[in-house]
Amino acid sequence: MKASKYTDDTAVENLQIGGVNLLDGTSDDWKITNIVNTWSYPYGGSTFSPMYSDVKEGTYYTFSVEVKDIPLRTKTYIRFFDSNNQVISNHGSEEWTEANTESLLYTTGKAPTGAVSLVLSIAIESIAPNTTVYYRKGQLETGNKRTDWDLSAKDRQAKIDQAKQEALNAANNVQTNVNSLSSYVDGAFKDGVIDEAEAKAIEKYKNTINEAMAKAEASFAKVFANTYLEGAAKTALENAK
Repeated sequence: MKASKYTDDTAVENLQIGGVNLLDGTSDDWKITNIVNTWSYPYGGSTFSPMYSDVKEGTYYTFSVEVKDIPLRTKTYIRFFDSNNQVISNHGSEEWTEANTESLLYTTGKAPTGAVSLVLSIAIESIAPNTTVYYRKGQLETGNKRTDWDLSAKDRQAKIDQAKQEALNAANNVQTNVNSLSSYVDGAFKDGVIDEAEAKAIEKYKNTINEAMAKAEASFAKVFANTYLEGAAKTALENAK
């Protein structure tokens, strides 16, 4: 996979590394967006409308994204806006990617005086309306050095919450089936005899509980394998098991 980059200075004296993805909703799955004329804004905003509004003057920002199967050469851009939503600087990749290749694009720009927001875009070299763009692993981070893609803090927490909820649902399902079996067995023993039909029903309940337990254990394993879950939260969930 080829890479194309841009930095404000040919030699960056003060290396700044961010490493925290400021973009929510990114993914390592390929997604599709369409180019309108020459520009696409897959993470929101537009030519004259920002999508990230926590820009700090004098701070470097790096935007990276993977693209593929675009029939024209491609660049990425960071465009900074002032408080009146006026564009005050524009930073693009130094090189065009080759057409129809899988490439990693990244662009670095320093927020100028007066900058309060920005927008990120993917651009093709000539006007070609409705050109399809495949993209993934979008990342906006502070600093002038690109780091490997990761989820944003918000998205990481959402993944953790989802895994925990799946484990909790599975555990609750086990308890529900255990309660159902207990109630059925209590009723079956009222006459002191368990007939063939009742025995089969009890066996079915047992099988259901075993299946539910297997699902619960798999859900817990999924949580513990989640690289984003650590520390006290992971310990508490393990104790709850």
